[in-house]
Amino acid sequence: MNFWFQREMGTFQTERAPKHKEMDRIRTTRSAVLPLKYLGFVKVASELCLEKDLIAAIKNCPCLEADHIDKLQPGESSEWENMYRIASEKISNLFIPTELKGPLYNLILPISQEILTWIKLHSKNEYLSIDLPKVVYWTQHGRIDYKKMACSIVKDESICIKKRYKLACVNCLDSDIRILWDRLDEFDREYFQIRVDRLSLQEQLVYFWSCCVKYSATGQEPAFISVCQDMVTRVASGGNLVATEFFVQKLSGAHRTTAIIKAVKKLLEEEREHNRNCLFFSQRNTNEILAFLVSKMRRRLKVNVFLLNSLRIFQCFLSANKQESFIKVVKRYKEYFYSLVFFVLLIEILLSDLDGCKDCNFQQLFTELYELIPENYRSMISSFSMFGGIILFTIVKRKFPFILEETTFIDHQNLTDLVKQQTSENANGSDYDQWIFLNHLILKGICTSQSMIKFAKNYTFPEGICSNLTVAFDHLVKLINQITGDPYPQEFEPIFGRYGPPPPKRRRQN
Repeated sequence: MNFWFQREMGTFQTERAPKHKEMDRIRTTRSAVLPLKYLGFVKVASELCLEKDLIAAIKNCPCLEADHIDKLQPGESSEWENMYRIASEKISNLFIPTELKGPLYNLILPISQEILTWIKLHSKNEYLSIDLPKVVYWTQHGRIDYKKMACSIVKDESICIKKRYKLACVNCLDSDIRILWDRLDEFDREYFQIRVDRLSLQEQLVYFWSCCVKYSATGQEPAFISVCQDMVTRVASGGNLVATEFFVQKLSGAHRTTAIIKAVKKLLEEEREHNRNCLFFSQRNTNEILAFLVSKMRRRLKVNVFLLNSLRIFQCFLSANKQESFIKVVKRYKEYFYSLVFFVLLIEILLSDLDGCKDCNFQQLFTELYELIPENYRSMISSFSMFGGIILFTIVKRKFPFILEETTFIDHQNLTDLVKQQTSENANGSDYDQWIFLNHLILKGICTSQSMIKFAKNYTFPEGICSNLTVAFDHLVKLINQITGDPYPQEFEPIFGRYGPPPPKRRRQN
């Protein structure tokens, strides 16, 4: 494993930019370096997770429900802690540079979650009851490739033919379905054609394909086309991306348009139908389905969909490994955006970066989206809203909480030097990248003193989020001014003071 890892990752070791060029790295256009590097990490992390002791630990972990999996808090789950311990030992024993171990470690949780989700939908699903095979197929984004997995499993003669037939139907493997159907006995064929009132999504697919094979449907019959239109909505709302792609491709012209519009409206109106009789895939699958359906629309129809819910449409592009298309679509349809849509998307991109998601360069995506915002909206961000303050507080609270603490601030202490000292002591490359990005946002005029003040005045904080908010805000404004080189604005002194307002005087008791 060590030799293989070094062979895969060794070519990337010389690509780390010198520290004085980090800002240039943020501004540059996308290149093949980052995706190739990420591909290497995905390859190694997936191999590690399938090793005997680690996969056993993963199977004992509870499945997490989240689009972007954040780091678990210490003590939150003993099963996940045990998995992390085993993974940490394996990574620490790899003969690789230290700076490569952090990104690899960050991929263990999302890769583990992918495995758990597949197990939940196949192994723990009573209708399919198929164990995780030794060979797992992955997409370049670190997602399990459900179609390739199904194609491999249905050819495994050691697995019960009924299970293989059902799996082929669920994934719409047309040719395999017909081959397996001929090998089923008469009793099983009759059983799969029984229709009852409440069929789960996978049972509906098995029933559909059993009828198609029995009556030798060619796909051109009016009845077949009508059913396909209905199935697009069913499989899309159920989160089955593979089946959605199949049924959409089987339709054409007005039939396809009608089916797509109906499915998109259903996905926008209700996130997912939580029906215990249906097989639901992850929310990320639902986002990918929405992005796929929108991509198959004509421009006029896309405009109508964006007017219905532009924010939801673009959220699906952020979480569906479609980020390369995100900016292109924004450029084409940004005139249909409200200012709030830009603000929310920027915040979601920032949170994806802070959560450690590596699907793409989210810092660069943030900068590109900001550059596309109309000038009047941008001035609103920097001067007339609390948006920049929200961003600054979020990054500092998540990555540099020591800045907010009263004990870390000493007279004449340079906060920038303090942050560099802390990040170098922790030897955390990702935190240093966040610090460079934060500097970039401040110098760009996104996080300003004005926006910080508006944020402090207008936002209601949950109790306990910070020990002394007045001191924290004071530090953040001084941080902005130290980075920009501007003097501390005197008009803000009455708001923040040095350590906040003095305590109220006690009344004398007579």
